[in-house]
Amino acid sequence: MRKVDVLKSGKLSSPIGPSGTLRRLLAHRVNLLNAGYSLSIFNSDGLVDSLEGNLSVNATESGSKFVILKKYIKDTIKTWIPKNWLFTQLYICFLLLKARQLVKAYVRLDRSADILVFHDFFVCLFHHRLIEGDSKTILFSHSDGIPFNMLYVTYPKLKNTILANWLESNHKRVIQRVNRMVFIAEIGKKNFLDYYKEFPSEKAIFFHNGIDDRGFPRRKAKKDLKFKLISVGTLSERKGQRLIIHALSKLNRSVLENIHLTLIGDGPDRSYIERLVKDNNLGRNVELKGSVKNDFINDYLSDSDIYILMSRNEGLPISIIEAMRASLPIISTNVSGIPELVTTDYNGILLEPDESQLCLVLSNLDEYNWKAFGSNSRYKFVKQFRFDTMLEKYKRMLEDVDL
Repeated sequence: MRKVDVLKSGKLSSPIGPSGTLRRLLAHRVNLLNAGYSLSIFNSDGLVDSLEGNLSVNATESGSKFVILKKYIKDTIKTWIPKNWLFTQLYICFLLLKARQLVKAYVRLDRSADILVFHDFFVCLFHHRLIEGDSKTILFSHSDGIPFNMLYVTYPKLKNTILANWLESNHKRVIQRVNRMVFIAEIGKKNFLDYYKEFPSEKAIFFHNGIDDRGFPRRKAKKDLKFKLISVGTLSERKGQRLIIHALSKLNRSVLENIHLTLIGDGPDRSYIERLVKDNNLGRNVELKGSVKNDFINDYLSDSDIYILMSRNEGLPISIIEAMRASLPIISTNVSGIPELVTTDYNGILLEPDESQLCLVLSNLDEYNWKAFGSNSRYKFVKQFRFDTMLEKYKRMLEDVDL
């Protein structure tokens, strides 16, 4: 039996994509065991090798004044970090410190894994700095493949700093030592190999993320409104929710009265979006639900007509795959791996992350065959993005690096 240890910063219960993928791998651990691989995950939860205990994604805790104040302070800090070069660098140093602490804690376990898998560069960096061993190493990229591009979109003040230069030089050294670079979108692999032309192409592979097929039927959306839009994800400038609100504010009132948007998720942009909604008198058209348990998200998707995500930068959004599973047509942006999920006039509409383009689509929603787009979304999900398809490719990845 070959031992596979996954090292990842943060908690396994986090709602972000990589954590969800790891939870699914644990849920299918027996399948990996039958293939000869024992999977364990080491992160802020400690060493986890099963889904026993509560690792579900919970809604944001609420109620007490202390919790509300703590959340407000945390969101305010996260809002200010990208705006100041000093705050940005201090925060990145904090993340680096957390990654180093995680690796040192793993070292104390004195484990001898055959394969080590990393889902963020910071942890992989400190593994190579602190650990000498014979383990094969795999580094996943959950971005568009251009080193630190997603980080710079989120924290623009970081670019061209001494810290950024240090990260970039270390990134080049680390990837020379890993046995495989794995990308969750084909464009990620292409961008990476274009950026690092000297990197051996046979060490770079890609396979799409997949999710379990619940097979739930679409329930008929309520007809009190003609179009019920929904968006799921961290409320941030990168995810583009503010762009949607700006576009809605520009619509003719006769068009707007037939549109309702549900935003699911929390994040540093929440207070900003709440102000936008209030200032533009969109309270009847936009509802912020905050963090919601995964099972309830599926209910919201089933009761919606169109999924919308106006991201400025992505890897391969799990939220779009979930919407496709629920037979929803998609409005999204022509960036990163999203065109591998959505084809214009097949299962949705792709735009630039541009307010005027979105206004044009929203003003003419009646002109599109959303029902056909939704059926095509479901078909494409079944053919390409089910978890069992991904699991087989994951096992082949382990077998390939283990040769």
